[in-house]
Amino acid sequence: MTPSELPAPAGPASTLDAPGVITSRRLHPLSPFLGMLLAMRQVAAGLVLVAVIRLWWVLPALALVPVWAFVRWWRTTFDIGEHGVTMHSGVLWRQTKSAPPERLQQIDVVRRLRHQALGVAMVTIEFAGDQISLECLSTADAERVKATIEGLRRRHAVSMSAAAAELTASGDG
Repeated sequence: MTPSELPAPAGPASTLDAPGVITSRRLHPLSPFLGMLLAMRQVAAGLVLVAVIRLWWVLPALALVPVWAFVRWWRTTFDIGEHGVTMHSGVLWRQTKSAPPERLQQIDVVRRLRHQALGVAMVTIEFAGDQISLECLSTADAERVKATIEGLRRRHAVSMSAAAAELTASGDG
């Protein structure tokens, strides 16, 4: 059996399963590094505590920052399908955010300076008073996610207008 004949891996590493469906996908592997960059304020404050107040017990806690960032990345997945967009996150307490297709309002691909420096992008999905942020995706994956969600919104709008037309037609008869 050649490598091209092997079945695609299942589980958290899978990407596009079918047209318009993305299941159990993780953020970019640089996501923990980006998370650590964002946590530098807390790390810097911890180092100040060590230097000024001589709280040496803070050093082992600071060493846990990369471990926490990795575990947080590992436990964050997202799914996109006919049900909408769902994001699962959290290390100690799991949190699930879901946005059904009828509530999706805006999808943006954002590349702030920190994203540009790492060659990644962030996708924000706004829906009915809430937001899902996919903080760190490759730029190609970010565009693919945006296109998939926009296709989902279009399909849902078409099916809703077809259902409304059918209801109207059956009510006139």
